[in-house]
Amino acid sequence: MERRPTPPSQPAQTHAVPQGPRTATVTVDELGVVSGWSDGARLLLGYPPAEILGQRAARLLADPGRDAWREAAAGPRWSGTAALRHRDGHRLDLDVLVHRRPSGERPGGTEWLVVSPVTGPAAAAAGQALGEWAFQQSPCVSAVFDEGLRLARASVATQRTLSLAEGMIRGLRLTDIVPYEGSAEAESSMRRVLDGAGPQEIRLHLDPADPERTWHAWLMPLTDPEGRVRGVALTAHADASQQLVRRRMLLLSDAGVRIGTGSDVQRTAQELAEVAVPAFADVCAVDLLDAPRH
Repeated sequence: MERRPTPPSQPAQTHAVPQGPRTATVTVDELGVVSGWSDGARLLLGYPPAEILGQRAARLLADPGRDAWREAAAGPRWSGTAALRHRDGHRLDLDVLVHRRPSGERPGGTEWLVVSPVTGPAAAAAGQALGEWAFQQSPCVSAVFDEGLRLARASVATQRTLSLAEGMIRGLRLTDIVPYEGSAEAESSMRRVLDGAGPQEIRLHLDPADPERTWHAWLMPLTDPEGRVRGVALTAHADASQQLVRRRMLLLSDAGVRIGTGSDVQRTAQELAEVAVPAFADVCAVDLLDAPRH
């Protein structure tokens, strides 16, 4: 990012971060003067650095009557839509993010960092692709059901948990995929979401290899641009409290079976260590007292 020259009496600015052409970055000092101008800002607003550095930031506003700068400068961060004027005169309504931070030009001073994305059709398409990959590769159990409560999408984590590929279960209902306790009630909650009841919380049994494992799930409505509910998104996490109780019970059961199988003290100490590691601890030491003489 290009900065205006630093006066000889002031230390050089050192914290500027180079920005790619897809981010418009502008710095404004506490007097409202433009002190930094990135290549992205040039692409977005048309001004070369030589024409804008050292100029009042208000020059960029399409509606100078609105005190947008005072509104943005009131707190440590501000976000909203700003009406800006392009170099050729046309108006641009842009989403901007404004951060207040220590000035790099004047010790103890303040400056504002203003950023806005420079996007286009290619960037939008890339963003959609990334969003799709994020859903698919998410470590969370996630699924999407249509208005008929039939599975439309399933993340990789969901497929792994169910031990089923998406192609095998797409178009099936939850009661077909996991005919376990709670599935029918979950479908009833999905129906309530479709009917406008809003998000719901439920519990499910999803893992065929561990039918006792409980999952805490959230059901969220998926709406179209007109606000109509067109589907239900499900996100689930294993119930940590239930699993902890089960692990404790298994550990106690294992201890009751494995510890004290004989009268040999050293063997009993070994059994204590084998039960404790690694289910309960990473390291186990058993101290033996000297045997009594009588």
